[in-house]
Amino acid sequence: MTLYLSTVSPGGSWQGISPMKGPNKGQGRGGTPTPPSTPSSLGCLPRKPPTFITPLRDIAVVSGQTARFECIVQAEPPPNVLWSKNGRIIENCQDYQIQYRNGVCRLTIPQAFPEDAGNYTCTATNMLGTIGSSGTLQVPGERRSVRKP
Repeated sequence: MTLYLSTVSPGGSWQGISPMKGPNKGQGRGGTPTPPSTPSSLGCLPRKPPTFITPLRDIAVVSGQTARFECIVQAEPPPNVLWSKNGRIIENCQDYQIQYRNGVCRLTIPQAFPEDAGNYTCTATNMLGTIGSSGTLQVPGERRSVRKP
């Protein structure tokens, strides 16, 4: 099958014309024209820098309880997501559980203690840009010996 491009815009969208379908194929009458194709109908998505649809919010928990930060990001291609606390990168581990699925970025601290209090940032990056969203965690109580960054 041959696809003839009839319109191509500077933004990357396009329309195509394909040959006629039906018994009179190629004769220009009696067949059914195939509708123009669009990038979304072919599985191509427009590229887009990361944007937070739902940003992080400040949270406060009682010492020993679970703290959970969550935000929603849209980007194409999908972004790389990093979490940090007070400017230091957080790795996925027992103390910090990091998840990313279908645009939902989640950081869970199963047992938050006063030393976990601070400013947390979720940073999303793809080839078109980088964006961050921050929230503060408050955990009232006396600080124990520091065990995490």
